[in-house]
Amino acid sequence: MKLIICVDDDGGFAFNNRRQSSDKALFPCLMEILETGRIYMSDYSFKQYDGTADGLVEIDENDVKMLGDEDYFFIEKNNPDYSMLDITGLTVVRWNRAYPSDVHFNFDYSAMELAFTTEFVGNSHEKITVEIYK
Repeated sequence: MKLIICVDDDGGFAFNNRRQSSDKALFPCLMEILETGRIYMSDYSFKQYDGTADGLVEIDENDVKMLGDEDYFFIEKNNPDYSMLDITGLTVVRWNRAYPSDVHFNFDYSAMELAFTTEFVGNSHEKITVEIYK
């Protein structure tokens, strides 16, 4: 599976058991960039983004291990046990801001290769950077 994560300047993505930030422009842009039919996410994320882009699918986090090599899973609130997942790619979305955080992205992707990067203007963020690693 391929992971998608949104992080701040310090690699944080959650604070006080909730997302740091969001942007309505995120998923329509990701669907174009990733050229995928579906992005899977927990019910917590799905409630926020439902209706903002076709192809967003709610999934129980316990079923994430069943996703295939080309499926995307959006991480927003908790780090899963990455050692239990067959990760074939990673999309890092950078808010380009610092937010309070108490959960940081702890997956080591230093061996992955940066294959693509782009930036776009969001609704609430002046610049959102997308990095795709393989």
